[in-house]
Amino acid sequence: MELYKIRLGLHMVFNDSLTVLGLTPCGREMFFIAGLPKSGSTWLYRMMGHVPGINYRPMRGPSGVNSSGLSVNLWDDIDDGTFKYHPFFGCSVYKTHTRYSEENWRILTKNGVKKVVVLVRDPRDVAVSLFHHHRVDATHEFHALLHAMEPDHGIESVILRLMPDYVAWLRGWAEFAAASEEALIVRYEELYDRPEDVMNSIFHFYGVTLAPDIVARICRRTSMGSDENLGTNLAGKGSRFSTARKGGYGGWKSAFNDRHKSMFGELPEAAEVIAKLGYQI
Repeated sequence: MELYKIRLGLHMVFNDSLTVLGLTPCGREMFFIAGLPKSGSTWLYRMMGHVPGINYRPMRGPSGVNSSGLSVNLWDDIDDGTFKYHPFFGCSVYKTHTRYSEENWRILTKNGVKKVVVLVRDPRDVAVSLFHHHRVDATHEFHALLHAMEPDHGIESVILRLMPDYVAWLRGWAEFAAASEEALIVRYEELYDRPEDVMNSIFHFYGVTLAPDIVARICRRTSMGSDENLGTNLAGKGSRFSTARKGGYGGWKSAFNDRHKSMFGELPEAAEVIAKLGYQI
């Protein structure tokens, strides 16, 4: 067993022990993050895991690999076995790409998830980030298609193949959040610019109060700078693993050509969803 796994296991036991003794600020809360790939969900997950008492928990669900052993983009469903090994004596944070559906929400609430943080990012930036990610990540099913493509053609391929599902995913959670008090929409751009404010809003949403110095320390330790390197991050282990390429936002404005902009405008409901989430069209 690798050293980081041993350290992680000991850390989880320590955190759960503190929670059982009532010595942590979050009690036995279940924090649940829903976000599409390349939307910052792994970053937010890491930030939450730095809070005293909160443990990362693995989720069991649909396989994230295809028959060839390559990873795939998965944002579909969960099942009743997803939380099979959840320890109800601790404080937990889960991260998933799961879409909203009535059945998925039934499973979540049945297993103790009362609220969900939905992390969104401008889907045009996501398209650019996906292209660069799949181009570098040799374990992904789209790597063979994209690694030899120039950016113009690669981004066009991503828009055609992935963005319709992304827009549908965003629409589902946005509509649920608009009609419910159980979902909080968080924009990646705001998390990037004002991490302390966003973290405070998340904990307020869950009815938890953290000391300002704790929040500030977490944000410093998990800050995303402009010197991110995707290849290095993907090769990391444990807490060193990351899917960040370079951080920031708005890169689509220089990466998109007129064809990309036109294609995005032609996606069903894309303009409406983008505007509903607060992005300029």
